[in-house]
Amino acid sequence: MHMSWILHSALFTLATVVTAAQAQYVTDAELDELERYWSYGKSDPFYPSPAGNGTGDWTTSYEKARTLLYQMTNEEKNNITYGFSSVSTSCGGISGSVPRVGFPGLCLHDAGNGVRGTDMVNGYPSALHVGASWNPNLTYDRGFYMGAEFKAKGVSVALGPAVGPLGKWPRGGRNWEGFSNDPYLAGSLAYETTIAMQKHVMVCIKHLLGNEQETNRMKARFGDNPQNASVSSNIDDKTVHELYLWPFQDVVKAGAMSAMCSYQRFNNSYGCQNSHLMNKLLKHELGFQGFVVSDWVAQHTGIASAEAGLDMAMPDSPYWAGNLSVAVANGSLSQARLDDMATRILASWYRLEGIKSNAFVKPGFGLPYDHSKPHHIVDARDPASKKTILQGAVEGHVLVKNTCGTLPLKAPRFLSLFGYDAVAAEINTFQTRDYQHWPLGLENTLVFPNGSDWTSEAMHWIQTQSWSSGAHGPGISLNGTVISGGGSGATTPAYIDAPFNAFQRQAYEDNTFLAWDFFNKTPVVNQGSEHCIVFVNEMAAEGWDRPSLADDYSDGLILSVASQCNSTIVVIHNAGVRTVDEWIDNPNITAVVYGHLPGQDSGRALVEIMYGRQSPSGRLPYTVAKRDADYGQLLNPVVAEGVELYTQGKYSRT
Repeated sequence: MHMSWILHSALFTLATVVTAAQAQYVTDAELDELERYWSYGKSDPFYPSPAGNGTGDWTTSYEKARTLLYQMTNEEKNNITYGFSSVSTSCGGISGSVPRVGFPGLCLHDAGNGVRGTDMVNGYPSALHVGASWNPNLTYDRGFYMGAEFKAKGVSVALGPAVGPLGKWPRGGRNWEGFSNDPYLAGSLAYETTIAMQKHVMVCIKHLLGNEQETNRMKARFGDNPQNASVSSNIDDKTVHELYLWPFQDVVKAGAMSAMCSYQRFNNSYGCQNSHLMNKLLKHELGFQGFVVSDWVAQHTGIASAEAGLDMAMPDSPYWAGNLSVAVANGSLSQARLDDMATRILASWYRLEGIKSNAFVKPGFGLPYDHSKPHHIVDARDPASKKTILQGAVEGHVLVKNTCGTLPLKAPRFLSLFGYDAVAAEINTFQTRDYQHWPLGLENTLVFPNGSDWTSEAMHWIQTQSWSSGAHGPGISLNGTVISGGGSGATTPAYIDAPFNAFQRQAYEDNTFLAWDFFNKTPVVNQGSEHCIVFVNEMAAEGWDRPSLADDYSDGLILSVASQCNSTIVVIHNAGVRTVDEWIDNPNITAVVYGHLPGQDSGRALVEIMYGRQSPSGRLPYTVAKRDADYGQLLNPVVAEGVELYTQGKYSRT
């Protein structure tokens, strides 16, 4: 009989497993019982999957979808429910097509902060930055112009906005992709974004539900990592409705045409095969009429995921490819469910016809597959968006300290500038079709503070959870100013107006002498300086959670300058909570600005505020604790250390 070794005593909490004193091995049957205990019966099932009824704004598109559906075979219906590879476009995902009836498929592309990984688009302020503005009108305008750029590039579905994660863990790697920890604020701004973007493109609200940490978000995709499942967010019904589902309700009310299920498990059942999430909460309670798409490679079952409410699998599906039609034929899947999956997809597609999108006929036409090869240039930028991009950057800045009348600056004679975040990254261009930093917004994040390289290969392994649990990338970006977080939600800027660029222009106007040192951690300060400005950042990205809420490298730089300059101003470009207890009360530090993630007009916006041309009206959309310890058990994401089989004690419980 095959025997399995159990490494950790946590696994022996079940009565069905013998104690360590009795034996050190368990049988396969006992392991099966463990799996049944931990993986089943914790998420209430809800079947069958509710069919879309095509009411309200959906009436016409559902009528057209049903007419087209009657002309399709089951094999063709099956074909449009999953993605295919393409060498004609760089869409993040391309769904199956049915040329015989005129359905070209859909182009799904990142993300909720603007068009990613291509040329001739703008780098908008990230959602967290917009959240700090608390400005619904500005949020609408941002969504309108972003949506227009997706439309110009031939995108059918923009993969955003994000209202999950909500931000339970302050170190969460993707908190910056959402607007706020507060569900009301997050929902309000996501509502405005959805209404505006869907003037031009379908949105895809994400991620359903509870994907609050990147650590162990998925089963390892590569290597011999022993992890056998993702982390599970175990959340009670009251908390789900009062916190995590609240902003989804706002976006469904706004008419969202698609939704994305998440990588991790919810109450021990994977999000993309969880009937409670997709069937009950989204389609039944909220009355969602669009289609549900998996996050990329987040599908783990075939018939089970279809019956649980998943309508489309991305970027492909070894489970559904050619199999759903067979399942209908042999009775494993109902005809009604396959028809509903296809109808939801087709009805959403017909909404593109209503907004006169060319993606209705030719999806992905403006996204070249390989930027190193000759390609037709499609300029998606609207000059009218410039005012919104700049104003959005301005209003997300938050002034949290200002003593001695330091700000606004009034034509200073002598300024000294310090810090690695003052200048732009040295690369803002396509490098290769292989996995790379540029399309993920990480050309400014190439090394760790200890000098070791952060390679594309290492990044790929960590983002796919294929290294040890809790492995992470750099916590700061030493190779250039932060204008966006990293990963699939990153923006691709048309240019980067870094702080140094803007201060040089202002120095020209004011006849200010500028001194600077952006290289040394312990720079020498010229004692003729009227003010010293230190630029630092805190980076966050998809695939790993932040290693800390503050870092010794940046804090050391700030304290070094402050020890030599009695009017030190600190500017932090932070992709989330950044604690400042090491130096905030230092009397030589006279002003502090949270600069968040302002997009391509970073420097220009900062000068608007620091020189008093606009008021620093931003407010924090999250809580900054005085000390890390004040977050208690919420400080660190759940990490499985050396555990081969996850146990309940290792799950994330809200």
